[in-house]
Amino acid sequence: MMMNRLISSTTLLITTICFHNIAHAGTIRHDRPDEQYTSLANLFPSVGYLDTKFSSDEGVCSATLIDPSYILTAAHCIDANDESLLNASFWADGIPYSVTNTTAHRGWFSSDRDFTAGYDIAVLRLETPVLHLPSAPLFRGFDEPEQIGTYVGFGATGNGFTGYLPNTKGTKRAGQNIVELGSSLGLSDSLLFSDFDHPLTSDFTKPDTIPLDLEYTIAPGDSGGGLFINGHVAGVNSFGWGRNDGLNNSSYYDVAGSTRVSSHIDWIYGAMWAMETLEIGDYLSTMNFTTTGNEFQDNLTEQENSFDKSNGVMAIADWGFENYQYYLNQDLKEMPVKDIPEPNINYGILAFGIALRASQKAKVKSNL
Repeated sequence: MMMNRLISSTTLLITTICFHNIAHAGTIRHDRPDEQYTSLANLFPSVGYLDTKFSSDEGVCSATLIDPSYILTAAHCIDANDESLLNASFWADGIPYSVTNTTAHRGWFSSDRDFTAGYDIAVLRLETPVLHLPSAPLFRGFDEPEQIGTYVGFGATGNGFTGYLPNTKGTKRAGQNIVELGSSLGLSDSLLFSDFDHPLTSDFTKPDTIPLDLEYTIAPGDSGGGLFINGHVAGVNSFGWGRNDGLNNSSYYDVAGSTRVSSHIDWIYGAMWAMETLEIGDYLSTMNFTTTGNEFQDNLTEQENSFDKSNGVMAIADWGFENYQYYLNQDLKEMPVKDIPEPNINYGILAFGIALRASQKAKVKSNL
């Protein structure tokens, strides 16, 4: 629960995350029925799961609908094994929605994909809007510490004794924990943390050791899912840390880290504005990132048919989306192309293509 229990060194935390850097998902208390966690998840219809198809691999994460046409997820979910992202589908209420455009925070690349930097965040655009489900509002305050947070996702499950078990991804669960800031561990305040308290070792004279009724931590497949506070999405599930035994298996005492939404409110809206505004057409190539992705489990293979091979996924470079309001009344031809970050060659080509297209359109208009 509370982070004053997390006394281990920051150096050990960063080292461990470097080796176990994919967000982990849904393990539950050993003394609570799973049905209580799956029932709680039904209160969060905006959370769906995200299928991704890369050039030679497939993956599954979670994501949150924040607008009928946009979902919020983790950057590492679309950044796998140095491979091109060919297709992606967001499943909401059993219906697949194809992803057409993506963008990841430039800080994810400039930090060399450091999970502890607090930039593991991405926005994806859907080809068809989700109109029959409510979108999750974003958490705009800065009072997350010591509040009860609800983690939601489709990750693997098990209990605090066993940790997560193989081949258990694909069922939506939600559980709760007390939220603290990254600074409680000497890390960035663009991170939110919780730890998985053990009910048999809690001390009633120390409230921070007492687990919540539906205490929970994230496990593989919950990456990109939502951390909710009072019905608002406050975090994006990012990584786990086996602080007690060195095993990142989502067992008791393990710690969950999420990217803090309130630190990136302007960036999120800017990313949606950029996708809505820029006419990217044929000037984009499929994205190509470098890191380790989530394994696609056998029990989810029926979802493979959701991939629309005719619908490629295109990436938009983040040139500083948090400053999007500055560009609202600007002509695209005036954008400072030389200042656009270039995390890889595909993004460099993309940025040049956008500027070239805008310039050509401006010339056509001037001749009419």
